Amino acid sequence: MLHVPPPVGTLSPDLSSILRKRTEHTLVTIIKRNKDTRYFSESPVFSDFHRALETIELKEGGDREVRDDILLENYSNIPLTTYDTCEPFVNKFFEDRCRDNDVRDIFSPGLPYHISVSSATSHGKPKFIPKYRQPDSPPIRWPSGAGKMCFVFSLHPHKVIDVQNEDGDTIENISVGLNSSGMMREALGLDIDKDHLNIKLAGTCHSTGFSSSKPLS
Repeated sequence: MLHVPPPVGTLSPDLSSILRKRTEHTLVTIIKRNKDTRYFSESPVFSDFHRALETIELKEGGDREVRDDILLENYSNIPLTTYDTCEPFVNKFFEDRCRDNDVRDIFSPGLPYHISVSSATSHGKPKFIPKYRQPDSPPIRWPSGAGKMCFVFSLHPHKVIDVQNEDGDTIENISVGLNSSGMMREALGLDIDKDHLNIKLAGTCHSTGFSSSKPLS
């Protein structure tokens, strides 16, 4: 019988140091990646954080990028937020004509791959969370083992947003639907604008020890 060790109550000093460094590196990476986005630049939520950094930049002559440790020290100036602070920016995706210039770089560089719809509602309406492709995200690890596992899921979107350029031409399609739908589409490379080709694929895909049914509607 496989012996399962008891859970660890505390980490050793070495492991605590490693965890802290990884956490701080991840946080700084996120801040630097998104520091030029519309939400970070325009939302009043970040005003205290901006003021703190501007004060530091003035003291240092304003000709150097703020150091990582200073970013971390001043991160506490950002308060806990609610969906209400994001909603005005999210709503830009659902205007009558979704313009590329209005929605690009809102929460992260570029355009979202998918917009997730929450299962719970607030004030009688769902929340919409844009999901972006992240260059350093690890790939999804499929379950593996002696047998086969079957996951059944729908990739049918609730809505498809057509992002247009200034000439009114559609330059990108963004699906709106379940988060699991968006994750599976990204993992399997089933982009919404290629569904006319995806529908011709076989009904199952196989990985090591994994079998999945993937209906497209």
